[in-house]
Amino acid sequence: MLVEQIRTRLLPRRGVWASADQILVTVGAQQALYMLAKLLLDEKSVIGLEDPGYVDIRNIASLNPSQVRPIPVDKDGMQVDEHLTGCDLVYTTPSHQCPTTVTMPIERRYELLRRAEEDNFLIIEDDYESETNFKSNPIPALKSLDKNDRVLYIGSLSKTLAPGLRVGYMVGPAEFIEEARALRRLMVRHPAANNQRSVALFLERGYHDSLIMNIMRNYQTRWRAMDEALTEYLPESHDQPTFGGSCYWVGGRKVWIPLSCRSGPWKKGF
Repeated sequence: MLVEQIRTRLLPRRGVWASADQILVTVGAQQALYMLAKLLLDEKSVIGLEDPGYVDIRNIASLNPSQVRPIPVDKDGMQVDEHLTGCDLVYTTPSHQCPTTVTMPIERRYELLRRAEEDNFLIIEDDYESETNFKSNPIPALKSLDKNDRVLYIGSLSKTLAPGLRVGYMVGPAEFIEEARALRRLMVRHPAANNQRSVALFLERGYHDSLIMNIMRNYQTRWRAMDEALTEYLPESHDQPTFGGSCYWVGGRKVWIPLSCRSGPWKKGF
């Protein structure tokens, strides 16, 4: 039931169409990332990670015998350039980059997909906070533009429904999802069935749609209050997130700080 609700209600909002055998329910997005790393990385693998980026995907990658390559982030998200050459796997948060909050424009998304096909690497798309966009028309998910099965898509209900329930999902080719399901069975057998059924009913009856609208109204109120406060007390410290969402990326001035009270010389930091 939950897979069907994800397939027919959640994914189409992001322009993603998938069959039931292309969807796997996970214990939050975190488990999905862990399983992807286990299935796709070995000691010869190179994984490209956004820099700065989500800390725990770096921690997960470091647990596997793989090489981590930082990919710089600019005002349009992860850069699509020579840093991608030689990567086997690339992780990105194009809708709402974590932590800078920038959104990757559609032109760069097409370029990333072209490079993935040309250089033969796979992409993990973490559609982080995609459901809390209240400021602009949402750009279709990278997965929705993918014609060559290069994108493995991860979504989650933790940011909207309840973090404690740990309900997420991944979307990919049916053969890959079959392997991921076998790995999940060895880890936790399956996510709690009562939670899956409760969430499915919550989605089916439209309660999640109402919840999203309420969250967006509240986030927008807080977003404006934060912008006003930062503009008044920390001018020129931030740019308004074009996406909306639940956070701001705030920069501070460079200052001189001591590394340690006993280290002696002062070092330059942020």
